[in-house]
Amino acid sequence: MQKHATVRIGSLAAGLALACTTVTGLAPAAQAAPPADRAAHSQVAVAAVPAPDLAFLLAAHDGNVNEITAGRLALEKATDPQVRQLAALFIEHHTMLEQRGAAVAAALGVTIPDQLTPQTQRELDFLRSLPAGPVFDRMWSVQQLNSHGRAMKAGQLELATGQEPAVRALAAEAAPYIEQHYAALVPTATRLVTGR
Repeated sequence: MQKHATVRIGSLAAGLALACTTVTGLAPAAQAAPPADRAAHSQVAVAAVPAPDLAFLLAAHDGNVNEITAGRLALEKATDPQVRQLAALFIEHHTMLEQRGAAVAAALGVTIPDQLTPQTQRELDFLRSLPAGPVFDRMWSVQQLNSHGRAMKAGQLELATGQEPAVRALAAEAAPYIEQHYAALVPTATRLVTGR
């Protein structure tokens, strides 16, 4: 039963990601920039931190900034009460996760760049361009579903391949928040996209 539900949610997410791609020209989560590409477009001062752990720190920062910034935009533009409620929750949780990530990075001698990935920058620019109201609500929910999907994949990869205990602990701490957000986004996005 659990496996069937997971497959259905995954199919919905893929469908919504495709809808977002078709409507907005945004790349779906499966086509997100790989960690190596993220490092290539950013200057990162780093001590001897294994590559998977560095990639996770960069991805976590990028995701946190995405959720916080998109959340603030939703508080300005969203008209759907559920979107506004989720936005406030995401701002709170991702601000806390960003602070934890910054502390771990600093302890390891890693300086995380301010520059966002091109994917995140495009998504946030697109949300900024939308007028307030139902279209914003719909596109925000799909964008956040994609972003949280990428965050889940990054966390799973870190837990499977990471070597630095502090970074693995950070991924383990973030996982329940990301999963909770994703689970809350699925019915909201479904309702806003399909009208059901």
